[in-house]
Amino acid sequence: MFSQAQAPLNTDSLFQAAQTAARAQAYTEARTLLETILVADPAYLDAELLLTRTYLWDKNYALGLQKAILLKDKHPENKEIRLLIFDALLWAGKNDSALVVFENLPTPIKQDPQLRFTEARIYHALERYEESFKLTELLLAQHPEIISLRNLHEQNIYKTQKQHLVVDYQYSAFDNSIPDWHWLSLEYGRQLKRGPVLFRATQISRFNLASTQLEIEHYSRLNDKNYVYAGVGIAQGVLFPTFRLGFEWFTTLKPSWELSAGLRHQQFSDAPVTSFTTALSKYRKNYWFSIRPFVIPTAGNLYLTYNLQARRYFKNSRQWLGITTGLGNSPDMDFRLNNPAEQSSNQIYLLDAFLLRLEGQIPIKQSLLIRPFAEYKNEEFLPGFFRTRYSTGLAIQYLFR
Repeated sequence: MFSQAQAPLNTDSLFQAAQTAARAQAYTEARTLLETILVADPAYLDAELLLTRTYLWDKNYALGLQKAILLKDKHPENKEIRLLIFDALLWAGKNDSALVVFENLPTPIKQDPQLRFTEARIYHALERYEESFKLTELLLAQHPEIISLRNLHEQNIYKTQKQHLVVDYQYSAFDNSIPDWHWLSLEYGRQLKRGPVLFRATQISRFNLASTQLEIEHYSRLNDKNYVYAGVGIAQGVLFPTFRLGFEWFTTLKPSWELSAGLRHQQFSDAPVTSFTTALSKYRKNYWFSIRPFVIPTAGNLYLTYNLQARRYFKNSRQWLGITTGLGNSPDMDFRLNNPAEQSSNQIYLLDAFLLRLEGQIPIKQSLLIRPFAEYKNEEFLPGFFRTRYSTGLAIQYLFR
């Protein structure tokens, strides 16, 4: 008997199939094809590179880095393998190690444009934004066509522009005879070493009355996983709480999960209202989700409000579209303002409301952002009586150094 000769394996066709599977995020299938190629042709470098990348894309950073280092030992001068090692270190969050590896490269190799871009990525990951900005500005003048370089440069601009001004106007109309409401605020913010501090002045006009509120807020980073929020406000007139205070602690549970807990205190004339809140947030790819309940203990009862938020990011963190829905009770002054007999009362009514809000942020220029919104709210304005409020508005933010 004679054995039939087996047809030679077409490794290039298999490699194309592996690329297609990898693009479809079918990493296990891609790895099976790539391992078949490497059995037939152990010197097929592109297959080894793609195999290593599938582990990184699958977030198996330890194994991906191990394979990349083994490839580097076999091909010490290969630039693609160097870039692969930097990707593995940065995606694994080993930013300090990435900088050490880069600094140990020979000077001529560091001048390669792709490696200089990698250097800018490392500085950005280490929050050394000024150094990253200088590099991306230089590289972008030479290579304006590279989208990833342009995106990083825009992020650096945002991070290095440590001051901002925001003008925010909001308008509300009703389905009954209530006059329109107007809201105008001006905010100045400055990025400090630990986080931003914000100063805000707001004026609102409703019921033929006007009130002004002044606020200071600060977000302070304690370490890589924890930061706190603190805010205080005072107001003139009857439309705002005369005094407000807020505090909240945030912590990272896992790379994509965040938990917070805090309180909000509002002083309405002589009637205080304190609410306790917590939030659980999740990042998934280009999406962010958050659920936030408020608990308001008053007069022996517990009142609840729930807010759900979702946000879709596009080119970068500065461009997004979001939706918010809310349901529950909140402290309200309108009942007293609508009823002269109640205006001397110290009681604050917690009235029911349902909220649906659509908003977004759009970069117009590198230093100019706009945030439009539209909102529907069905709210109780007297116990047992409801109205519909339609609101829209626009915030314009200018960033500068």
